[in-house]
Parts: sequence; structure tokens; C-alpha cells
Amino acid sequence: MGKAEAATRPLSSQEREFVHLIVYQGLDKDDAYAQVEELKITDENRNSIHTKAKNRFYRPNVYNYYQALMEEVRDREMAKASWTKEVATEKLLKLVEYAEKDLYSETADGRPKQVTMGRLNAIVLPIKELNLMHGLNNTNVNLNGGCVVQFVGEEDIKD
Repeated sequence: MGKAEAATRPLSSQEREFVHLIVYQGLDKDDAYAQVEELKITDENRNSIHTKAKNRFYRPNVYNYYQALMEEVRDREMAKASWTKEVATEKLLKLVEYAEKDLYSETADGRPKQVTMGRLNAIVLPIKELNLMHGLNNTNVNLNGGCVVQFVGEEDIKD
């Protein structure tokens, strides 16, 4: 049997279970081999099991199946991460919206609410996090062509 034929040979049920134990259960090759073969790893058979597990793992059809499953797992994890990023973005935007409504609302007697560092941070911190998540936190990069922002009167704002 040539290499091409070995790479496309269907997996036996033991080979398939061996790969599943490695990919989905996180077992190492030796433990997966011992479990599939219903062996107990002892000091006397450890080297033998290690050699047999390594040989099974690197069979072309088994190794190709392992690589395919790992790629599927990576793709699923990437999909979860992008979903999480979308949800995080949505939640942070809601926080900013709520904080802005609170900042611009009036007290019970009709006066504007006092601007405090806490209220400002309720807006600034989620925006900083959004910028960080989306790669917009580059420091020392002047995107406004020389505009300088200066905060004046910050010491007058109550904490």
C-alpha cells in the first residue's frame, strides 16, 4: 500500500475513537491509546504504549483526520470569539447610552445633574474598552493632522 492509499484509507473505529479522545477529551496520545485498547499504563508497559500510540497517531489517515478535527474545533472557537466580540460591543454601547442618558438628565427638582468623574468614567471607560477591542487604541498616532486636545477645568469637577 502506497502513501497516497494509506492517507485515504478509512479509519477503524478504534482509530476514530483514539483521535476523538485526543481532540475532544484532551487526553494525550498514550492515555488515549490505553483507553481505546483497554490497557492500564504501568511502569513495565509505558514505553511500549508510548511507541504504539505514536505509531498510530502518525499513520497518514489518522493524522489527517486529527488535523481535520482540530481545524473544525479552531473554526468553532473562532466563531464563538467573534460572537462574543459582537455581544460585548452591543453591551458596551448600551452602557454608554445609559450613562449618557443619566448624565444629561435632570434631578427631581428640574436642575441638570452635576457632572462628576464617576459619571464621566461611566462613558469614557466603555468607550476605551470598545476602542481596545476594535484596535483603535493606538497611542502616539495623530490622526487629526496636528489637533491637540487640552482639558481645562478638570480640577473643578467633583469626584
